Amino acid sequence: MYLYYVMKIKTILSCILAIFFSSIYAQRGASAEVEFEYFYQGYSEEELEYLPQKSVCLVSGSNYKKITVDDDSTFTQVIFNADSLFMAELKDIDGRKEAFIYHKDDIEKLTSNLKIKVKKTKSYKLIKGYLSYKYLVTIKNTETKEKKIDEVYATTEIGGKNLNFVLYDGVEGFILSSKKMEENKVIKMKVVQIEKRPISDKEFLISDDYSLTTFKQQMREK
Repeated sequence: MYLYYVMKIKTILSCILAIFFSSIYAQRGASAEVEFEYFYQGYSEEELEYLPQKSVCLVSGSNYKKITVDDDSTFTQVIFNADSLFMAELKDIDGRKEAFIYHKDDIEKLTSNLKIKVKKTKSYKLIKGYLSYKYLVTIKNTETKEKKIDEVYATTEIGGKNLNFVLYDGVEGFILSSKKMEENKVIKMKVVQIEKRPISDKEFLISDDYSLTTFKQQMREK
């Protein structure tokens, strides 16, 4: 049963990161709470059990972002901070709370086999009233030679400054819509609602009941 939850959380996190390694802020925007929903094509019913249906993202003008997914047995949060360039992956599996910390150099090592090219197009549209520009992001795996192109729409009216680590470097703003294609499978992310509100930095703190593990500690344990 534990292995089932581990596989489940890894799949959920993979989906989240693939979509949300995305926020490079060209200017300071508003703090907001944004709710997303996901649509899948080409996935089996068994695969869909491991994939998130909805998520909530908190974005602050002081360079924080937090994505939350809750699916009964598993609670996942991913926290980004632009100033110190780190990511925290918080997992709560049936009450067992663990937090894994990654800094920019750690993530660069994990994604060193990826070659990424970002192209801003002239296309744009309003998403929930926010002007959003279309980007095409080409991601090539230098080891497997596999290549995919993600389509994203981003606005500079929400969030703080640069919050990007590796993926989607060059996309200006907070991503409100994405379409990710891989072989015969498609993942679409769409906004359900956006609520502008003041968000305290305290909402991004990791509580004391989580055990902390750095990426370097993980590598030493293997």
